[in-house]
Amino acid sequence: MITVTQVPAVFYSMEGQRLNLLLPDTLGSTIRSPNNQANGGYQLNISAGYPSQILVYRPNAGASVMVNGKVVNPELTNYAGRGFAKVDVPEGESVVFVGGG
Repeated sequence: MITVTQVPAVFYSMEGQRLNLLLPDTLGSTIRSPNNQANGGYQLNISAGYPSQILVYRPNAGASVMVNGKVVNPELTNYAGRGFAKVDVPEGESVVFVGGG
């Protein structure tokens, strides 16, 4: 199954359980991208019903990732030759910023 989305992130797991489908909206949780790219960076607004991991697209290898204003050291991975970061987000509302590099 292939899903096309303009949101550069998807939910990867919730409460430690890997999800079968990687989507930006699933199980009552959402990832929104308010189309505000600046200097190669962008912001995501996360509403997670459970403690979760998300896969965030990294536009370049040097892009830093922040969750709720704190720089994190995410697990890096590749899908289809593109760089992604696996990021933990708490239950509730969060802001993730991927920037620069």
